Amino acid sequence: MSEDLKAKKIILFDGVCVLCNNFIVFVAKKDQKDNFRFLPIQNKNIDQFVDIQKINIKELNSIVLISGDNLKYKSNAAIEILTNLNKIFLFCKVFYVIPKIIRDIIYDFIAKNRYHFFGKVENCSIVKSKVNNEILKGKIISDL
Repeated sequence: MSEDLKAKKIILFDGVCVLCNNFIVFVAKKDQKDNFRFLPIQNKNIDQFVDIQKINIKELNSIVLISGDNLKYKSNAAIEILTNLNKIFLFCKVFYVIPKIIRDIIYDFIAKNRYHFFGKVENCSIVKSKVNNEILKGKIISDL
């Protein structure tokens, strides 16, 4: 992994999930400090990356935020991502008041039903749109 990539926070996400794709585009648009890079779990080189990070990709049913050696999953990852965007989203820290078990029950319910509620695409579709392609330029990890 390049030194430049090591300095970024990496978000692993489900590239065939419409909700996940929309969230990644939202984050990319609001990422004014250029903190994040994005890696769909369907990436052909993901095994190489997750082996380094000690993540079991086969059991992964969550967004993952990787910041150095620190891993955050589910609601903790979502809150941390939002609060790292810009000052407007700092209010999201208030969700830490809700016990993690409750936040993760809600997260798991949405994650389990995400294809039913929001849809599924054949391949990671976020870079196919010209608008998204411009927003995500240089932010999607294609090879490791």
